[in-house]
Amino acid sequence: MFDEAGSSGERSALFVSGFRWSGSGAVVDWLRSHRGAVLPGDGEIFAINYGVMGLLQLAEGKRWHGERLARLAMCPERRLWGDVFGPWLAGKGRAGRTLARWADLVFMAAALVLTADRVRWYDADLSRQLRRNYRGDAEYLRRLGDYAACLREVKGGGDDLAAEPRVQLAASRLIALFYDRWRAEDGRLPIFDNALSGREPEYLALLHREIFPRQLILLVRRDPRDQFADLVRYSRSTWSWNVRRFIRDYRRRHRQAQAVMGRCAGANRRFRLFSFEDFVMDRGGLRSELTAEVESFLAVAGMAGDWGPGPFVVAESACNIGIWKKSGMRQAMALITKELPEFLVAEAD
Repeated sequence: MFDEAGSSGERSALFVSGFRWSGSGAVVDWLRSHRGAVLPGDGEIFAINYGVMGLLQLAEGKRWHGERLARLAMCPERRLWGDVFGPWLAGKGRAGRTLARWADLVFMAAALVLTADRVRWYDADLSRQLRRNYRGDAEYLRRLGDYAACLREVKGGGDDLAAEPRVQLAASRLIALFYDRWRAEDGRLPIFDNALSGREPEYLALLHREIFPRQLILLVRRDPRDQFADLVRYSRSTWSWNVRRFIRDYRRRHRQAQAVMGRCAGANRRFRLFSFEDFVMDRGGLRSELTAEVESFLAVAGMAGDWGPGPFVVAESACNIGIWKKSGMRQAMALITKELPEFLVAEAD
């Protein structure tokens, strides 16, 4: 349980994270039934999920092509980009500048010609999440600029930038702005849905303890066979012949997540890793255990309350267990069963 020392006015970060189609949405729906918690804007905060995380990936050299999406999510008004972001983060020298110009041209052509409705959607969503028009939001634009400048300064540090205190502070101050706005207006504690993702497990340690003194991060995994079946069906970037890469990524991400949890957990920084199947079926009384932990966390944050009706329905979520058996991918599923036996869940058989 959480230490009651400190003020209920201190920020208490409640994050739900998944590994992409791993069932974290069911846990978010369950949390929404607590009267002391709210899901900002009824969805993900794309300026954090695509922006904060996307720019960090870019600075680590993992995803150079993600900067345009990050900029679009964090500041859809292109005329502000130079003032807010400064130089193109991924480009160095003449080659970098040339690549930046071409990437800018291609991205904006697609954004303005092919997906104009999506650009307008990002524009409206960002202002809604900030609770005011982002174009005139000096505090938001300043913190965004500080984060981009920090990443330029530390760029090239390898895969451990999330452990760099300067990056943690700049990112956490930006995330805290959304937290503070929602907390001040709504009164309830915001639920951050996949703002820290299991796809990049090292980012689970990104929140700085000075900005968020109390943290509860619920990390949801899923039977790899069911997860792969849904990825092939819905993701548009995974196909049945990607199964070996999926197996490598699944094993690596879960091992990294375990390592981060062991290294970073503390009295007021709690990580809980559990399976979607165990949660839905309440195996071993898991939901009761999580309920007590969430209630303790919210009570210390000044959000003691009860549970009411919510969108989480056990029968509906249970329908997503064991779907791999109807996927038609016999060879892929046999390989996953052979290579990842320690991650299989009995309820999915």
